[in-house]
Amino acid sequence: MMRLATPRVHLNGTSRQELLLLNLDALDAIGNAITALHKAAPHPRDYYPIDDDAFGEARSEHEMRLQMLTDVYDEIRRIAEAINKQGPTAIMPAQPIGRAVSVR
Repeated sequence: MMRLATPRVHLNGTSRQELLLLNLDALDAIGNAITALHKAAPHPRDYYPIDDDAFGEARSEHEMRLQMLTDVYDEIRRIAEAINKQGPTAIMPAQPIGRAVSVR
């Protein structure tokens, strides 16, 4: 897992609550994009007139796009968790932040 640059909460910076809320909003938007992209998955009926490989290529490209969004979602979740851990008490519950997302 790659190391992420995460913000440091301090008196002259953005509050921990604001940073966390901004990242949770981003998680929600990315999660919605993942859901929408799942719904927009390619279907063989739209590719068979092209050639035998067209649907497989479209499906592969679609899965790569889903994976990219999922990777961004996971990074933002890790940033939100790092923000949440700063300070005397966690703002959010100890359970994992965000929702489970999958490529398939």
